[in-house]
Amino acid sequence: MKSLNELNRDISTPLNNLEPNRLNDLRGAIAEIGNAFEDRDKSFKPEEIAQARLRLAVCALRLSQKTLPMLEEISGELLEMAGGDAVRVACSPIQRIDAPPLPSEFTLPEEFGGIVDKAKAVVRRFAAS
Repeated sequence: MKSLNELNRDISTPLNNLEPNRLNDLRGAIAEIGNAFEDRDKSFKPEEIAQARLRLAVCALRLSQKTLPMLEEISGELLEMAGGDAVRVACSPIQRIDAPPLPSEFTLPEEFGGIVDKAKAVVRRFAAS
């Protein structure tokens, strides 16, 4: 049987591929392909651009219709498994001995907030409808 550290690593390793630096690299690649689609120097044939646009559409559709909903579902499952106490601690300021606390990079999801947070969420949903 795997240790808890190994099991955690099995979860965190694939998720680390979604870290901000890698997503910034993706944004750079998106900008590059956008420039290539403009094809100012006419280095691509129209059919090559059309094929690349089709592949891009497939990637975007897969991301929006399959990957992101699956990541939302996985995120919810992981938060539920972690439990409210662990989620609240992860969203709390980081206490330091020799300096003021550092704010957490995370905000507490509504479902893990206290009664006041839950009431605010209900009011926001009611006001939005």
